[in-house]
Amino acid sequence: KCFHHKYLIKFQHILFVPIILLFARHGIMVDCYKDERRPVELLGLVLHISWLYYVLKLCTYPLLTYFIAGLYQSLLGLQLVSNHYYNDWEPIEKVGELSFPERQIKVNVNVANSPYTDWFYGGLQFHNEHHCFPKMPRYNLRFISEDLKKLLESNNIEYKSESFFIIIYKIIMHFKKVSDIKAQTSECSSSKCK
Repeated sequence: KCFHHKYLIKFQHILFVPIILLFARHGIMVDCYKDERRPVELLGLVLHISWLYYVLKLCTYPLLTYFIAGLYQSLLGLQLVSNHYYNDWEPIEKVGELSFPERQIKVNVNVANSPYTDWFYGGLQFHNEHHCFPKMPRYNLRFISEDLKKLLESNNIEYKSESFFIIIYKIIMHFKKVSDIKAQTSECSSSKCK
Protein backbone atom coordinates (compact mmCIF):
# COMPACT_ATOMS: atom_id res chain seq x y z
CA LYS A 1 0.00 0.00 0.00
CA CYS A 2 1.10 3.52 -0.71
CA PHE A 3 1.03 6.14 2.03
CA HIS A 4 -1.66 8.17 0.26
CA HIS A 5 -4.22 5.33 0.01
CA LYS A 6 -5.66 5.92 3.48
CA TYR A 7 -6.27 9.57 2.58
CA LEU A 8 -7.63 9.02 -0.93
CA ILE A 9 -10.09 6.32 0.14
CA LYS A 10 -11.92 8.91 2.24
CA PHE A 11 -12.57 10.99 -0.87
CA GLN A 12 -12.68 8.37 -3.62
CA HIS A 13 -16.39 8.91 -4.28
CA ILE A 14 -15.66 12.60 -4.96
CA LEU A 15 -12.41 12.08 -6.88
CA PHE A 16 -13.39 9.09 -9.06
CA VAL A 17 -14.96 10.94 -12.02
CA PRO A 18 -12.59 13.97 -12.06
CA ILE A 19 -9.49 11.75 -11.90
CA ILE A 20 -10.76 9.55 -14.73
CA LEU A 21 -11.72 12.57 -16.86
CA LEU A 22 -8.40 14.32 -16.31
CA PHE A 23 -5.98 11.39 -16.41
CA ALA A 24 -7.60 8.38 -18.14
CA ARG A 25 -6.38 9.36 -21.59
CA HIS A 26 -2.80 9.57 -20.41
CA GLY A 27 -3.11 6.30 -18.50
CA ILE A 28 -4.36 4.57 -21.65
CA MET A 29 -1.44 6.03 -23.63
CA VAL A 30 1.14 4.90 -21.05
CA ASP A 31 -0.38 1.39 -20.91
CA CYS A 32 -0.32 1.15 -24.70
CA TYR A 33 3.31 2.22 -24.80
CA LYS A 34 4.28 -0.24 -22.04
CA ASP A 35 2.53 -3.17 -23.72
CA GLU A 36 3.30 -2.51 -27.37
CA ARG A 37 6.96 -2.25 -28.30
CA ARG A 38 6.88 -3.77 -31.80
CA PRO A 39 8.50 -1.58 -34.49
CA VAL A 40 5.19 -1.08 -36.29
CA GLU A 41 3.61 0.14 -33.03
CA LEU A 42 6.46 2.58 -32.41
CA LEU A 43 6.13 3.80 -36.00
CA GLY A 44 2.41 4.32 -35.38
CA LEU A 45 3.20 6.30 -32.22
CA VAL A 46 5.66 8.54 -34.09
CA LEU A 47 3.14 9.10 -36.91
CA HIS A 48 0.40 9.88 -34.39
CA ILE A 49 2.53 12.42 -32.52
CA SER A 50 3.60 14.01 -35.83
CA TRP A 51 0.01 14.21 -37.07
CA LEU A 52 -1.15 15.57 -33.70
CA TYR A 53 1.55 18.26 -33.75
CA TYR A 54 0.58 19.25 -37.32
CA VAL A 55 -3.17 19.42 -36.56
CA LEU A 56 -2.71 21.34 -33.31
CA LYS A 57 -0.40 23.81 -35.06
CA LEU A 58 -3.34 24.72 -37.30
CA CYS A 59 -5.65 25.45 -34.35
CA THR A 60 -6.13 28.88 -32.83
CA TYR A 61 -6.21 27.36 -29.33
CA PRO A 62 -4.14 24.16 -29.55
CA LEU A 63 -4.07 23.37 -25.82
CA LEU A 64 -7.82 23.85 -25.47
CA THR A 65 -8.41 21.68 -28.55
CA TYR A 66 -6.12 18.97 -27.15
CA PHE A 67 -7.87 19.14 -23.76
CA ILE A 68 -11.37 18.85 -25.26
CA ALA A 69 -10.32 15.94 -27.50
CA GLY A 70 -8.74 14.30 -24.46
CA LEU A 71 -11.97 14.68 -22.50
CA TYR A 72 -13.84 12.64 -25.12
CA GLN A 73 -11.29 9.86 -24.86
CA SER A 74 -11.49 10.13 -21.09
CA LEU A 75 -15.26 9.65 -21.28
CA LEU A 76 -14.57 6.37 -23.06
CA GLY A 77 -12.10 5.57 -20.27
CA LEU A 78 -14.80 6.32 -17.69
CA GLN A 79 -17.17 4.01 -19.52
CA LEU A 80 -14.54 1.28 -19.73
CA VAL A 81 -13.67 1.51 -16.03
CA SER A 82 -17.33 1.63 -15.05
CA ASN A 83 -18.02 -1.60 -16.98
CA HIS A 84 -15.64 -3.35 -14.58
CA TYR A 85 -16.24 -1.49 -11.29
CA TYR A 86 -20.02 -1.83 -11.29
CA ASN A 87 -20.24 -5.37 -9.91
CA ASP A 88 -18.93 -6.65 -6.62
CA TRP A 89 -15.63 -8.42 -6.94
CA GLU A 90 -15.63 -12.14 -6.25
CA PRO A 91 -13.25 -13.48 -3.61
CA ILE A 92 -10.28 -15.11 -5.31
CA GLU A 93 -11.17 -18.46 -3.73
CA LYS A 94 -14.59 -18.45 -5.40
CA VAL A 95 -13.37 -17.55 -8.90
CA GLY A 96 -12.34 -21.15 -9.62
CA GLU A 97 -15.90 -22.31 -8.90
CA LEU A 98 -17.39 -20.20 -11.71
CA SER A 99 -17.76 -21.38 -15.29
CA PHE A 100 -15.99 -19.34 -17.98
CA PRO A 101 -19.16 -17.56 -19.24
CA GLU A 102 -20.32 -16.92 -15.68
CA ARG A 103 -16.95 -15.39 -14.74
CA GLN A 104 -16.98 -13.15 -17.83
CA ILE A 105 -20.49 -11.90 -17.09
CA LYS A 106 -20.07 -11.44 -13.33
CA VAL A 107 -17.24 -8.92 -13.78
CA ASN A 108 -19.10 -6.65 -16.23
CA VAL A 109 -22.17 -4.63 -16.93
CA ASN A 110 -23.37 -3.45 -20.32
CA VAL A 111 -24.32 0.14 -21.01
CA ALA A 112 -27.93 0.19 -22.23
CA ASN A 113 -28.13 2.50 -25.23
CA SER A 114 -29.86 3.09 -28.52
CA PRO A 115 -28.24 1.77 -31.72
CA TYR A 116 -28.03 5.43 -32.76
CA THR A 117 -25.46 6.10 -30.02
CA ASP A 118 -23.23 3.07 -30.71
CA TRP A 119 -20.68 5.38 -32.35
CA PHE A 120 -20.15 7.17 -29.02
CA TYR A 121 -19.23 4.02 -27.10
CA GLY A 122 -17.17 2.41 -29.83
CA GLY A 123 -18.81 -0.98 -29.28
CA LEU A 124 -17.61 -1.34 -25.69
CA GLN A 125 -21.09 -0.75 -24.30
CA PHE A 126 -21.51 -4.48 -25.02
CA HIS A 127 -18.90 -5.47 -22.50
CA ASN A 128 -20.48 -8.82 -21.60
CA GLU A 129 -20.29 -9.83 -25.26
CA HIS A 130 -16.77 -8.43 -25.57
CA HIS A 131 -15.55 -10.54 -22.64
CA CYS A 132 -17.19 -13.71 -23.98
CA PHE A 133 -16.02 -13.12 -27.56
CA PRO A 134 -12.90 -10.92 -27.24
CA LYS A 135 -11.80 -11.24 -30.87
CA MET A 136 -15.21 -10.46 -32.36
CA PRO A 137 -15.27 -7.07 -34.13
CA ARG A 138 -17.08 -4.52 -31.99
CA TYR A 139 -19.61 -3.67 -34.70
CA ASN A 140 -20.93 -7.26 -34.42
CA LEU A 141 -21.42 -7.25 -30.65
CA ARG A 142 -24.97 -5.85 -30.86
CA PHE A 143 -25.92 -8.72 -33.21
CA ILE A 144 -24.69 -11.40 -30.82
CA SER A 145 -26.21 -9.84 -27.68
CA GLU A 146 -29.66 -11.45 -28.05
CA ASP A 147 -28.09 -14.89 -28.47
CA LEU A 148 -25.90 -14.32 -25.41
CA LYS A 149 -28.93 -13.22 -23.35
CA LYS A 150 -30.75 -16.45 -24.28
CA LEU A 151 -27.69 -18.56 -23.48
CA LEU A 152 -27.24 -16.91 -20.09
CA GLU A 153 -30.93 -17.17 -19.27
CA SER A 154 -30.90 -20.90 -20.06
CA ASN A 155 -27.97 -21.27 -17.62
CA ASN A 156 -29.49 -19.05 -14.89
CA ILE A 157 -26.79 -16.39 -15.24
CA GLU A 158 -27.91 -12.79 -14.87
CA TYR A 159 -27.26 -10.47 -17.82
CA LYS A 160 -26.78 -6.93 -16.48
CA SER A 161 -27.41 -3.79 -18.49
CA GLU A 162 -27.92 -0.28 -17.09
CA SER A 163 -27.83 3.28 -18.37
CA PHE A 164 -24.43 4.97 -18.28
CA PHE A 165 -25.49 7.50 -15.63
CA ILE A 166 -27.04 4.84 -13.36
CA ILE A 167 -23.80 2.84 -13.57
CA ILE A 168 -21.71 5.88 -12.59
CA TYR A 169 -24.14 6.77 -9.79
CA LYS A 170 -24.03 3.25 -8.32
CA ILE A 171 -20.22 3.15 -8.47
CA ILE A 172 -19.98 6.49 -6.69
CA MET A 173 -22.44 5.32 -4.02
CA HIS A 174 -20.41 2.13 -3.56
CA PHE A 175 -17.20 4.16 -3.19
CA LYS A 176 -18.99 6.39 -0.67
CA LYS A 177 -20.02 3.32 1.34
CA VAL A 178 -16.43 2.05 1.30
CA SER A 179 -15.09 5.44 2.44
CA ASP A 180 -17.66 5.56 5.25
CA ILE A 181 -16.58 2.08 6.38
CA LYS A 182 -12.94 3.19 6.20
CA ALA A 183 -13.76 6.27 8.30
CA GLN A 184 -15.54 4.12 10.91
CA THR A 185 -12.67 1.63 11.14
CA SER A 186 -10.17 4.49 11.41
CA GLU A 187 -12.14 5.98 14.31
CA CYS A 188 -12.38 2.61 16.05
CA SER A 189 -8.68 1.94 15.69
CA SER A 190 -7.95 5.19 17.49
CA SER A 191 -8.26 5.55 21.24
CA LYS A 192 -11.95 6.60 21.03
CA CYS A 193 -13.16 3.00 20.67
CA LYS A 194 -10.92 1.48 23.33
